Amino acid sequence: MTAKFDGKCLTQGNKTLCHVDGKYIKSGDGSTGGLNFIMCRVEGKFIKEMEDDDTILCRIEGKDIKEGSNGKTMIKISDAAKAIGSKSENALTAAMWYLFFR
Repeated sequence: MTAKFDGKCLTQGNKTLCHVDGKYIKSGDGSTGGLNFIMCRVEGKFIKEMEDDDTILCRIEGKDIKEGSNGKTMIKISDAAKAIGSKSENALTAAMWYLFFR
């Protein structure tokens, strides 16, 4: 099934996987009464875990998404954008790919 990220929500088919709320990536579509728990946060080129401010899940370095703070390349950001159905190549793209498609 094809994914689509419109800059605000990541959908797959008719299901909204997550949405952007400021620097936070939250589950669901953001509707009142939904779960809306925070999955991660985006700080500049870093995608960080919610529980620990020092834990970097992944980062953007040049044209690559790299694992953790010192890890190896996982994917080119252009390929991650294609995987999530987006034309944007930024930290939000990296976060969506990392959470749902790695």
